[in-house]
Amino acid sequence: MKKLVTSFLIIFLTFYAVSCNKAINNPEIVDAHDAYNQLNLELSRNILLTLIEKDNLNNEDKCKVLREIALQDWKFYKEYNLAKKRLTLADSIGSSKTDTWILLNRIEKENEKYKYALSAAKNAVAFAESKAEKEYAQYKYCRTIHDLCIHNINNEISVDIELLTEASSILDQILTSNPFNVDAAEILLGISLMQKNGHMALKGWMLYFRILELNNVNEYLKSAANDINKSLLNWNQNQLNDQNRKILVKALAKSRFYQYAELIAKDLNDVSESTFVQDKEIQDILTYAKYVEKIKKETNKYYRQMAIGKGSERKYKKFLKNENKELFQNLSFFIDKNDKYNETNLYQEIKRHFGTVVSTGKTGSDNFYTLRMGHIVNQSKQIVEQYDYKTDFIFTEIDMMVSNGYSSWFWEYKGTGGWARADGFIRVKEFFKDLPINAWNSITDSLKRMETEEKIDKNLFKVDKENRTAILSGLSAKLKYDALNDLHNKIYNQGYRGTELKFNFMDKYEEYRDNALMFAHEGRHSLEIKFMPKKFKKWTSAEKEFHAKLSQIVFTKEPRFELAIMINGIGYFGHGLANKWIADTAEEWIKNNTDKINGFDQNRSLISQLYLLTNEQIKECYREVDPFYIEQLKK
Repeated sequence: MKKLVTSFLIIFLTFYAVSCNKAINNPEIVDAHDAYNQLNLELSRNILLTLIEKDNLNNEDKCKVLREIALQDWKFYKEYNLAKKRLTLADSIGSSKTDTWILLNRIEKENEKYKYALSAAKNAVAFAESKAEKEYAQYKYCRTIHDLCIHNINNEISVDIELLTEASSILDQILTSNPFNVDAAEILLGISLMQKNGHMALKGWMLYFRILELNNVNEYLKSAANDINKSLLNWNQNQLNDQNRKILVKALAKSRFYQYAELIAKDLNDVSESTFVQDKEIQDILTYAKYVEKIKKETNKYYRQMAIGKGSERKYKKFLKNENKELFQNLSFFIDKNDKYNETNLYQEIKRHFGTVVSTGKTGSDNFYTLRMGHIVNQSKQIVEQYDYKTDFIFTEIDMMVSNGYSSWFWEYKGTGGWARADGFIRVKEFFKDLPINAWNSITDSLKRMETEEKIDKNLFKVDKENRTAILSGLSAKLKYDALNDLHNKIYNQGYRGTELKFNFMDKYEEYRDNALMFAHEGRHSLEIKFMPKKFKKWTSAEKEFHAKLSQIVFTKEPRFELAIMINGIGYFGHGLANKWIADTAEEWIKNNTDKINGFDQNRSLISQLYLLTNEQIKECYREVDPFYIEQLKK
């Protein structure tokens, strides 16, 4: 295996050098995306700035480039005026105006210019060209109202009841159309709490956790669900009594909505603040909520500084240590304040009281010190079996992320879906929550279908066969698109129509991705940690990820979903390098099995024809190089 890794590394470094040279000399948008996928902000930005000066760039691509540069202007460099200038130009050109106004909404909102943010969101709705676009823009509008009202409450400014009512009505319509929209459900919960509308708040809470009946809630949230129901059921514009108010604050905290728990605990002129002074549990919730808010804010600031080369791991570690010490001193359940601060003890106790899960250090995607911190919302025992290895593991789902690592912050549209531990594996809920609806929209929304088909045609079928970066981008789109269409057709042929078709499609898609990413990928890590701990410690990050990706492909019903992500995520360490090996393995298998591939064309590059393989051929390809499978054959 060591020899294989060395060979792959030499090939990859040669490939990377050639790719970088091509991107600088003759750049294309796909090269900027490739650099961004490799966490290379500087190269991505240089390519985009070069592209925007090209005279032959069509209006669609020009607007796309302007938006991407504007996002970088704001997110990484805080160049507010420059970002707005680019977006104004993009709007005047006129391609995908909704996308332009949604990005402007984000920038104005994050800059706390809520009046302009609301106006931008309204424009995004007005220019929407499809139902999916309009619904997303409406959600952004409601999100802005939510954040404005939270901002006003925190600054002791009265909230606009009419805006809250408008947002509640829009969100209710969105959720009637799509109960799977957990982002809308979360905002409905917050909006309804500010409205003192218990019925709608309960609806938002239940839909966020995908609960249709309270008796179907998972064991971990059962106590919180009962208390949420008890406190919200009869709350309608009236004052909550002291007892129900306390129950609600604690129930929101139990379900990890610490921001909303803090909101209800504030003095909103319906009860006296003194009601809570003697309740140590509520005081601890408020202390912890403030701690979480500060950690999140400063961690994002640290990531931004690291992205532009100005960050300091040493200073960030010192900040974390100081904040943890202060939390240790302020929480009531650390009785003996003379005890010396101990980070391990702190993390154990906040896990017990607040469901906090913390992991720090480098990861398969992050090559410097990073923080992954979230809160448990579900936990159960699960069996994982791969080849000759089988055992029980603890499956833990976390949500309300304080941080999901640097790469997740950097990319936003992808990131860490979970990680393995000796006793089991962690699933990051927020990574999965938008996947089903995005998958549905990508094949049922005519605009999105057209965009995908144009991308496939341009990057896979009408591209120079030496342009590997473009080919991999087009191939990724083709694999995912074919798999989604096949899944849709399969469910349609089972007789489902309308809403039932939509919900069954999203359920099945989530099941496929969940099984692949959690029980196959993270399960492989957990199996190796448990059964071969010494070898696991010696393997490089790329080797560990390569093994896990082999399982991710083989132990899923639809491997094309997984391959699509991997071949479009090639990088130079950890996950990225493992993805390179995945692509190379496929290319080698195709080279040796051309006679088995229906429709194979000798005139096209090998890798560009990966989509011609059947699902069973894909699995065969990766089984053949899997150490677990090879070991099994020898027995």
